[in-house]
Amino acid sequence: MGTINRALSAARNPASVFHHLHWRYHRHFRGETGVKLMTRDWDNLLILDACRYDLFAECNTLPGELSKVTSAGSHTVEFLHSNFDGHEFPDTVYVTATPQFEKEGMADRFAHVEHVWRDAWDKELRTIPPEAVAERTLEVAELFPNKRLISHFVQPHYPFIGETGRGLEQNIKAKTGIEPDERDDNSIWDHLEARNIDEGTIRKAYRENLNLVLPVIKGLKNDLRGKTVVTSDHGNCFGRWGIYGHPSHKFVEELVDVPWLELPFSERRQIVDGEVSESEDVGSSVEERLRDLGYK
Repeated sequence: MGTINRALSAARNPASVFHHLHWRYHRHFRGETGVKLMTRDWDNLLILDACRYDLFAECNTLPGELSKVTSAGSHTVEFLHSNFDGHEFPDTVYVTATPQFEKEGMADRFAHVEHVWRDAWDKELRTIPPEAVAERTLEVAELFPNKRLISHFVQPHYPFIGETGRGLEQNIKAKTGIEPDERDDNSIWDHLEARNIDEGTIRKAYRENLNLVLPVIKGLKNDLRGKTVVTSDHGNCFGRWGIYGHPSHKFVEELVDVPWLELPFSERRQIVDGEVSESEDVGSSVEERLRDLGYK
């Protein structure tokens, strides 16, 4: 029965079959499994969620050496499992603004995990402002001066919190009658596919989100000791190949080409091992926060 169902599903959506085979070809046959973060040379790793390489290259004002790398996933969940499954990292602390980290059971693999989304969530914006993540990152860096540090920001990922992005929500409401917090089944990318949103407008809103986080990163780098790298977990697609947003297991450049910016530094930190922390009970708000971020 499973084989029959898969065949029927493929017949209804041949594009999904093509994308899956394309992903398998690159990942398994060509061996393009993507950059493995924990094997790279850095003391501080700043992750911008859903940041395409081409957009970053256009908007970036940070100094350093920029290169393009292939992400290990086209979705945050795929990215997390590809980089952290099967290992513990007692020499690393993780500051996360995305609830996906907790949902996927990653919290007990590091020396410490700081769940910024738990108590710094902006209910009006329905996300974590980048300033809150940067502030918590500096606090954690001071508490753990001899650990590698990963800080995972939300922006430029949806929700779009710039001027254009906030107006975009009102346009959707006017066209569909659906409030932003009622979109259980229709994400922002579903609305783009349905042409309830103009593509140029959503690209502008996406760019604004990146331009909001970049100055925060610029300020943060001056206060972090050691070698700092800025990268992303995956990119985003606006309809090319029939793909909208950032679904998993899709090997197209808009989704897997991400920035790798090595910032200038004057000294390295001495990194030491230790023990991993125990996973905490973070309550039942994970699904609600993920919905706010546009996940179904």
